[in-house]
Amino acid sequence: VTDVVDEPQILLLTNYRDRLYGAGDGGSGTNGSPLRISYSARGNGTSWTTTSDYFDVFDQGGEYIMAFKVYSDKLGIFKTNSIFTYDEIELKQRVLGVGAYNQKVVQIVRDSIFTFCPNGIFETNLFSAKQIGLPVKEFWENFIPTYDSTGQQRVCTNTWATAFEDRYLLFIGNITSPTITNNVILEYSTTTKSWVVHNG
Repeated sequence: VTDVVDEPQILLLTNYRDRLYGAGDGGSGTNGSPLRISYSARGNGTSWTTTSDYFDVFDQGGEYIMAFKVYSDKLGIFKTNSIFTYDEIELKQRVLGVGAYNQKVVQIVRDSIFTFCPNGIFETNLFSAKQIGLPVKEFWENFIPTYDSTGQQRVCTNTWATAFEDRYLLFIGNITSPTITNNVILEYSTTTKSWVVHNG
């Protein structure tokens, strides 16, 4: 076991190419800003130079980084309402109005990324996005996010998703409108392009 020295204070961590990338946890520690991404030395995830090896992801709303997803040799960076890409040369906002509530809702199913954010449920390739959630809009538009108690509202804790075969399954919990429905799971088939609603 190798001790990591001077590592950044991060909440999200992913591997892209031959470095580790981490998003700040929102605390006051080293590079803890929820807008900041730190990266490790090339080929060595135990070595971090936090004084120089980082970049900030700014948008007009000042939203926090909520998720990572590596896709087509790009690092996808999700805020609540936008998607950025990074390729070690360029950081660029690609999609506005589509993002992610948290890391868990971003899933790859059959070569496409699926995500859930305040504007709906989307299929994306990091450069464009298509709304697929209109048939179940009455459920997701009544989803009320619950955040952790850190004061930073860093993590949405009451939704998650998983991929199973050709399906994207999204848990949105208890819904009070249009009717009271508990433990709602929205199941999307990428083959038939259709939805099934589970609850109970």
